Amino acid sequence: MAITAEVLYDILGKRYEDAYATSPNLCATVESAIKMLDPNSTILDVGCGTGKPVSHMLASAGHDVSGIDISQHMVDIATAQVPGGHFQKADMRTYEPSRHFDAVFSVYSMYQISPGETYAMVFRLAEWLKEGGILVLGVTSSTSLLAGLGEYDATWDCVRVMNRRWMAQLTNQVFFSIERWKRLLESAGLAVLDVRQFTYRPDDPDHRVREEHSLIIARKAARKAASLPFLGPYPIPQGQHVPYHLNGPSWSQLSNRMDYTVLDSMLKNYTRGGRSLLLKNSNEGFSLTVDTMGQAKEYTMQFREDIPFPDGQFESVTAVSTLNHVDSITKTLRDAPGGAPWNELVQFQNAICTPLMKNNGASPNHQGYLLDIAAKYLLDHGFGHIELKQVPVRCEFTDSVVDNSTVASEIIAGLRYSADPNLEKMKERLIPQLQMHFQGTPGVIGCDMIMLVASPSTTTGCA
Repeated sequence: MAITAEVLYDILGKRYEDAYATSPNLCATVESAIKMLDPNSTILDVGCGTGKPVSHMLASAGHDVSGIDISQHMVDIATAQVPGGHFQKADMRTYEPSRHFDAVFSVYSMYQISPGETYAMVFRLAEWLKEGGILVLGVTSSTSLLAGLGEYDATWDCVRVMNRRWMAQLTNQVFFSIERWKRLLESAGLAVLDVRQFTYRPDDPDHRVREEHSLIIARKAARKAASLPFLGPYPIPQGQHVPYHLNGPSWSQLSNRMDYTVLDSMLKNYTRGGRSLLLKNSNEGFSLTVDTMGQAKEYTMQFREDIPFPDGQFESVTAVSTLNHVDSITKTLRDAPGGAPWNELVQFQNAICTPLMKNNGASPNHQGYLLDIAAKYLLDHGFGHIELKQVPVRCEFTDSVVDNSTVASEIIAGLRYSADPNLEKMKERLIPQLQMHFQGTPGVIGCDMIMLVASPSTTTGCA
């Protein structure tokens, strides 16, 4: 059975450094990146390992280096051998840095996360960069794998290799082609500057297999239009917003499986004190909850109705999962969570269901496009500060008496395509993809959101 990245690198420790730190191509690429940086730049090394060679070279060049790693053993070694570096144990998937960086390095550190998590990490890495910042990414291309190794995942356009023996341990690994990596980086608002591909034989007595390595250098856009990764994937399409409504029974089944714990906690932080309005999508319209100092009252309204309250009535207004369903986005009010660019459920729809559509129905809207419209409207109407926040949301399929992939396929296909003649074909195509997905993340599909938070110009924070 495959072990986790944390267990793997706690086992390997200094052995990993001894095997990989002497790569001349890696050292040359770090040197090239150093030449692109201003003196005393701030650097984050994601998956820093023992700190050599990447963090050590950067710190030796006079830069302010921080590093994170899932393995405490690796963090301890890095702390001991990189003077001036700041290292901590953290999971890159949930880590929230306190500042932005001039450069982020993630070298050979994303093999053991799922395809959806890989997508999310590219957008997160881009988000952590300052405008014009540099990203250095180390990967292995799926095209370099031996024929027959792994299974192609059509949902994410990658290769999954389960229970692969690597450095004497069993691991689950994910590989994208270089062309796919380029498109993914560009979708997060990053311009690819250089790609270096080479063969390297690790200096390890028990692991002397030649490996194909690739190092990619990319730069975050300096212009504001493409410097907000969470509005991606880029390029943001320009066109008319088409409202659509979800299938009621499928939406009920899905919403009952959603874990909104993090979202609920975040919303409480923005709605403390005063009178607040919460607007949520329901089966046939919107539900409205008015909270006055802890006393809640609920209302319902149809999709095309105007909100039945005059201006100036609330300290905070929150709209959750509503932008897809309104005729006029600019009439939606304050906080607007929409699907994240890496939302796994939406990816299943886009990659598997939408290409099979026979009816000319509405395909999923680009969530960044919707949030961009909302942000521009809010900025023009007295809201001087806009920020985008990641909201982790899980959809759980762990209680089914039948195959979870079958249940999930019924819900995913039924949400938007229930009237399409190819509905059954969509379900059939979804099932093997979901089975593959559940091997890596049993019983869970990610439904992450991006929350747009707007604060009035006259205040310094959110109401």
